[in-house]
Amino acid sequence: MSYVGNSPAEIYSSVQKQDLTGGSGTSFTLSYPASTNDVSVFVNNVRQEPGEAYTVSGTTLTMTGSITATDDFYVIFSGLTQGTISPPDGSVTTDKIAGSAVTTAKLASPVGIDTTSSTFKMTDLSTNAFYRTGTFTPYYSAQNATVNYVSDVFTTASYQRQLGYYVRIGDLVTVQLQIMMDFSAAAFQNGGTASGETIVQGLPFNIANKTLYYPMSTTVYYNVDNVMGWSSYNLIALGLLNTKYCAMYFPSAGGTVSPVQLQTWYYTQSSHQSYDSQMIFQMTYETDEA
Repeated sequence: MSYVGNSPAEIYSSVQKQDLTGGSGTSFTLSYPASTNDVSVFVNNVRQEPGEAYTVSGTTLTMTGSITATDDFYVIFSGLTQGTISPPDGSVTTDKIAGSAVTTAKLASPVGIDTTSSTFKMTDLSTNAFYRTGTFTPYYSAQNATVNYVSDVFTTASYQRQLGYYVRIGDLVTVQLQIMMDFSAAAFQNGGTASGETIVQGLPFNIANKTLYYPMSTTVYYNVDNVMGWSSYNLIALGLLNTKYCAMYFPSAGGTVSPVQLQTWYYTQSSHQSYDSQMIFQMTYETDEA
């Protein structure tokens, strides 16, 4: 409806209530000093008549009739009613909030996800810790390396290309890597030998330490010296739990698999063709590293 003057402010009222249930008799002590007409008295949710059913003097409430301990008995201090432009706590429902009105800036972290639980090791979505991308440098190692499964068994000059990319979402890591050798400059080091078992080291995060957990790669794309005779084989990489490496295998007789030897990537026999070998594969695995 129309009005004259300034627009009326939206005011929310809050009242002071004192519950006296459990008391008995005719005399009760109030929390605030008041007069008879400043309070409303209710007995079993029935409002009592001021001056007839009760009187108030200071903090003393006197009832005409006796109250029992089982009566639902309370008072409302009308004289203490407060006006505010802020709604009382707990009074705003979703119906009062406009769609898309609440942004992430107004939400406490974590937003909808308990990132401090065992499911996620990251704690701050604002720093992109939940979703991460990056690079790493893969290299060849071997079981018989100076530091078993860890030392790089080829010199730095042996590699033409060492590319590693990863995407991590929560505790799930997907890597894609490529290693290409430079035959003309290649040389073994740190205990590397032609017969050594191929280990691909340098994954960005530990493979989860879970019982019998061996994540497997996609089929490995590879180019090697033709004299190796690999054209009829599919190679795979098998991740080893609680490490940052995977071992290379190929299917062999009897339905088993055998390790791929290092000479696959650096064939030095007299029949070699000075071939710059390479491999490319992708693997997804779970990590328990932060």
